Amino acid sequence: MSQDAALGIAVVTVSGVYSVTVTNMATGCSSTTTTTVSSNTVVPTVSITPSSTTLTCQSPLVTLTANGTGALRWNTTETTSTIAVSMAKTYSVTLTDANGCTAVATQIIDSNTTPPIASILTPASSTLTCTTTSISLTATGGGTYYWEDNSTSAVRTVSTAGTYSVTLTGANGCTATISSTVSADQSAPSLSITPSSLTLICSTPSVTLTANGVGTLLWSTTATSSQITVNIAGTYSVTLTAASGCTATTSVTILSDQQAPSVSIMASNTTLTCAITSVTLTATGGGTYRWEDNSTNAIRMVSASGTYSVTVTGANGCSATATTTISSNTVLSIAAGASLPMANVGVVISLTASGATTYQWTAPATASFTTPATSSGVLASLNTAGVQTFTVVATTGACSQSALVSVTALAGPDLSPLISLPDANFAVVDSKGLLIQLQEVNGSVASGNIIITLTVPTGYSVSFDNTLTSFDVSGGSRVMVANSKWHVSNTVSNRQLSLTINGGESVGPTAR
Repeated sequence: MSQDAALGIAVVTVSGVYSVTVTNMATGCSSTTTTTVSSNTVVPTVSITPSSTTLTCQSPLVTLTANGTGALRWNTTETTSTIAVSMAKTYSVTLTDANGCTAVATQIIDSNTTPPIASILTPASSTLTCTTTSISLTATGGGTYYWEDNSTSAVRTVSTAGTYSVTLTGANGCTATISSTVSADQSAPSLSITPSSLTLICSTPSVTLTANGVGTLLWSTTATSSQITVNIAGTYSVTLTAASGCTATTSVTILSDQQAPSVSIMASNTTLTCAITSVTLTATGGGTYRWEDNSTNAIRMVSASGTYSVTVTGANGCSATATTTISSNTVLSIAAGASLPMANVGVVISLTASGATTYQWTAPATASFTTPATSSGVLASLNTAGVQTFTVVATTGACSQSALVSVTALAGPDLSPLISLPDANFAVVDSKGLLIQLQEVNGSVASGNIIITLTVPTGYSVSFDNTLTSFDVSGGSRVMVANSKWHVSNTVSNRQLSLTINGGESVGPTAR
């Protein structure tokens, strides 16, 4: 107790009976009085009832209810018996009863609003391809799952590109949403074929096909390279498989133009003659021409016999060859001879040729012509002993042929009588026919030294039969020959023949 005697004030804090004595200091008189102080200091009772002691995502508010009689005041400054709180902390309420006693109650509110940890597990590749047509998405984390398509399994299989999300709700009602994007590579790859040409031709018998695209290639020929070479007309296809497993196929058709051109040779004539000295060859057929002599004109003139060929090359490079044979009939058949194969020097002999149109004779230096040398028959004089060779060039048109005629000129006393019958009819002399007097030779002679030449008129022919020892003149009488020891040494055109005495025969001064 504390008191202030001067003021007469005493402060007591304990119940009980209190007395006070008042003394008059002047008189010394005093007086005492008592009072009883009772006590009503019982602390009131107060408590807090929480609807929950933990804030969660599912229960983000907690209701706190103060239990007690009196005036209430929360540390949130609210004075109602019930308050709602959304923060985790310690809440207190003070209760003041009617006698002013107070009581305080506290309540700790915790918080459990941490969202769960959610994830979506995907395969190593989250891309849909032509070979991977579906992907499984697996949600992880404790709680319940809820996908955007309302499915609730942890595992979801999708086959369409897009963004997929799942919401995970934990035990505290908190949620976490996570998404995963699934892409798609299911488009057919780009593919094309580039041909070096669309047509097989003879000059380009093969075509290169190039496939343009990224991936694995397989041709209809079973080849797997990007380029193939083909030499057969047809349709060729290639399939491209991309890394996504998607495929594309394209094709190209290769045509063939390998038909050989038509070619022929027209000849203005097929035979060269003395009058036709050249032939025109004309090649026909579309394209370019090349003859065997490498000339390239369609028209060609030839002047020699032989086989001629031309090759025609068409626009497609294909070629064809035609041939033609030109024959030749330009050889003259010339016959040439002399009236005597042997004659004495100074004797004039007859040279004849046939089988052509014009003739040109040439005499050796040891002989000379006594008639013009440009006819078929000429006369020549033998000027020097020895073999005299005459040349005749016979010509018909552009053709010419030469022939040689050799006559032996004799220097000795040997005889070469020439007998020309004016007609074929004459009397038989001494039953022997023809009488020839040989008086220049006496004794044995060598073969060929004595020659008798008999010529009959035109229209007759003469022959000698040694076994019959007679001349046979057609158209006239047979003429007997006295001496049978002769042989025919030359015959000219059946109108003239020469008899030569056999070697070793003896001829007397009056032999006949």
